[in-house]
Amino acid sequence: MRSLQDDYSSLSTSLGLKISKISASSGNTKQQLITAAYNQVEQIYKLIDIMDQELADNPRLKKKYGPVAQRIKAAHDDQRNQLDGVAGHKTSSQQSSVRQQLLEAHEYHDNIDGHLLTTRRVLAESETIGVNVTSGLRMQREQLVNTRDMLEDADESLSRSQITLRRMKRRLMTDRCTQFLIITVELGLISLIVYLKWLK
Repeated sequence: MRSLQDDYSSLSTSLGLKISKISASSGNTKQQLITAAYNQVEQIYKLIDIMDQELADNPRLKKKYGPVAQRIKAAHDDQRNQLDGVAGHKTSSQQSSVRQQLLEAHEYHDNIDGHLLTTRRVLAESETIGVNVTSGLRMQREQLVNTRDMLEDADESLSRSQITLRRMKRRLMTDRCTQFLIITVELGLISLIVYLKWLK
């Protein structure tokens, strides 16, 4: 672990010198320094990966050198940002900000798509419910029309029945009156016959 720290110190010092020279250089020299500096950045990243692997494999080393590795990573991130700045590239923090904005935009669009899908599903369900309600109302209307026709037929039948009953009542009254007259006449005739035959 100590040798890795020494290697990092050497590479970090060399990278710092190159970053200083880049600021004072131009043209091809500047471009060559930038290329060499980014190569050293990659070497340091590989060195940090080796550190992480050794610390992961040895808990005792991790407990002792874990904070040191964190400081090395933070210092290297600062150097990388400095290099991006003098090289005219976006810093990693700016890249992270742009990346975060893109992620938020994607998330926002995903949310909108989700809301649209939900709205479409609700509209489809509402349309289905509307069709079912319309069909139900149509059936109820047909039932009401049929019921109305049945009631009209029943009312017509009742009217005819009432007329028939009135006619039967009048006929019954007429028959009773006729019978009363016949009985009265018969009684009168019988009384007359009795009078004529026995009382004279």
